[in-house]
Amino acid sequence: MAHQERTVNYTMKVLFAFGITFIVAGHVLAGNGVGGISFGFNFLPPAGFHVAIFPFVAGYFYKTAYESNPALFFKKKLLRLIVPLYLLTFVYAGITLCLNALGFSIGEVNLYNVLLDPLLGGHGLQWNLCLWFVAPFFLVQVLDFCLRLLLRVGESRAKELVLICLYLVVGVVTTSLCGTSGFEENSSSIFVLLARTGFFAPCFAFGRAYRVFLEARDTAPNWLYFGVIIAIQLAIICITDGKTTYLVSWCGFYTGRILPLVSAAIGIAFWLHISAIVAPGLQNSKTLRLISDNTFSIMAHQFMGFFALKCIFAGLAAAGLISGFDFGAFQSDLWYYWVPENIATSMQAGFGIVYVLAGIGLPIAIHTIWAKMYGHIKNAFKQPE
Repeated sequence: MAHQERTVNYTMKVLFAFGITFIVAGHVLAGNGVGGISFGFNFLPPAGFHVAIFPFVAGYFYKTAYESNPALFFKKKLLRLIVPLYLLTFVYAGITLCLNALGFSIGEVNLYNVLLDPLLGGHGLQWNLCLWFVAPFFLVQVLDFCLRLLLRVGESRAKELVLICLYLVVGVVTTSLCGTSGFEENSSSIFVLLARTGFFAPCFAFGRAYRVFLEARDTAPNWLYFGVIIAIQLAIICITDGKTTYLVSWCGFYTGRILPLVSAAIGIAFWLHISAIVAPGLQNSKTLRLISDNTFSIMAHQFMGFFALKCIFAGLAAAGLISGFDFGAFQSDLWYYWVPENIATSMQAGFGIVYVLAGIGLPIAIHTIWAKMYGHIKNAFKQPE
C-alpha cells in the first residue's frame, strides 16, 4: 500500500514557534524587555497566554481514535512526556553535581528533587526548571482521556460541549482557590501539581472548542477579528489598572477568577490568527520547523543555552576583554545576565536578544545531535531482515 503523507498544520507550527520564543524571551533579564523582542507586548503581555498555548494545541490535536485503544494513548504520553522528563532530570542532576563541585551553588541534588519534585514542583535542580509544565501537561491530557472513556464522548458534539463547560468551571475554581498569592516560589507539593493542572484544563478546552465548534466558522475579516480582541484587551487593562498578567507557574492569579482565563483565550486567539496569516509564507522555512519541532528541547535546555553564552562572557571577562561581569552572581544566581555597561539603560533589555538566540539555538543543537546518535544506535541494534 502506498505511503500516505501526513498533512502538516503550519498554522499550529507557527503558533508553537511563537509560544516557545515568547517563553524563552520572558526568562531573559527577568522578563525586562522580554529578551529584546516585543510585538505589542505592553498591550498584550505574553505572560498572560504563552504557556497556555501548549495545552491549547494539545486539545486541538486530540484524536478520538485513541479511545478505541487506551493502552496506546497512555504508552504514547508516557514515552513522550514522563520518560523524557525523568531522563533529563537525571542528566541535570549530574550536571548540577559537577557544577557545584566547581564552585557553583545553583540547584540542589537530593532524592526528593530527583524523584518527586519533577512532578510536584519542578524547580529543585533549577537548571531545568522550565520542565515544571510537563507533569500538569501530562495529567490534564490523561484526566481528559479518562473522562472521555467514562462518558463515551467519541464524536458527540453535545458531550464535547459538556466537557468544555466542565473544564471552564475547573479553571474558575482553580483561580478562586489559588487567589492572588498562589504558592510560594519553588514550592513543591501535590497541590501545586493539581492547581497547575486545573488551570491547564480550560486551556485544553479552548483547543477542543476551536477544533470542534469554531475553526470552520473562523471566517471573520481581519479588521473585525482583531478589533474585537483589541476591545476586550482594552477592557481588561482598564478593569485591572494595567496589571493584566498572572504567574501560571505558581498559580498567582492577580487579575481575579475569570480574567486569567479571558487573557489566555484572548492572547491565543490573537496569535493564532497572526499564525494563520503568516503560515502560507513560512511553509518552506527550515527555521520554523527547527523551532516548532523542538519545543520540548527548547523548554528543557534554554537555561543551559543562557549559561553557555554566559560562560563565553566569563571567559572574555577573565581575559580582560569586557568589564562589569559579576563572577559571584554567575556562580550563584541562575537569573544573572551580563549586559555591556556602556549600553544605555533603556536599551539594555535589547541586548537580551543574544540570550534568546542562545536559549533557542543550543537546545536545537542538543536535540539534533541526540537524534543522530539515537538513529545510529537504533540502526546498530536493528535486526537484519
